[in-house]
Amino acid sequence: MLKAGRGTTKAKTYFLNEPQATLLLTFLRNNEIVVEFKVDLVKVFYEMRMKLQNHTPSQKLSLSETVAETEIALKLIDLLKESKGFDLLLLEKVLKESSPTKLLEIDFSQTYFLPTELGQLLGISPHEMNLLLEKKGFQVSKNGVWKITESGKSFGMEIGGKFSQLKWRVDTIL
Repeated sequence: MLKAGRGTTKAKTYFLNEPQATLLLTFLRNNEIVVEFKVDLVKVFYEMRMKLQNHTPSQKLSLSETVAETEIALKLIDLLKESKGFDLLLLEKVLKESSPTKLLEIDFSQTYFLPTELGQLLGISPHEMNLLLEKKGFQVSKNGVWKITESGKSFGMEIGGKFSQLKWRVDTIL
């Protein structure tokens, strides 16, 4: 049972396949527990895939093994509820070829990220990232607001609204 304010509510169990679980990974914000969960979830799916690939019709998979691994994956999925899409890109940076993004052939080439997020990839501050984008000639500061330049339009886009934001493709920093 889960405590939810007054009283309790029944815990719900969801059975997700690998693509669904991977998508769920994208919605979580990274913290120590979430990163550990993501790594564990990827390992569980890889282990299951290896077992299935090595399975021959004469072999029987242990139901208890399958249930145990599924339970672990489900517990880990519960930790993913607060993440965002950028986390999957960070996971790729950490896991490299073992990343679910490689397994699912996710292409980030047309995905746009905030300078803060790109700075995280490079290990620099948002301020340093903005200065780097300015140095490359992709943006200029006008009255304290960053504006995209003509050459920057090849790599980024400006999102209007109440507050204007610039977002950039990953290849901007490569």
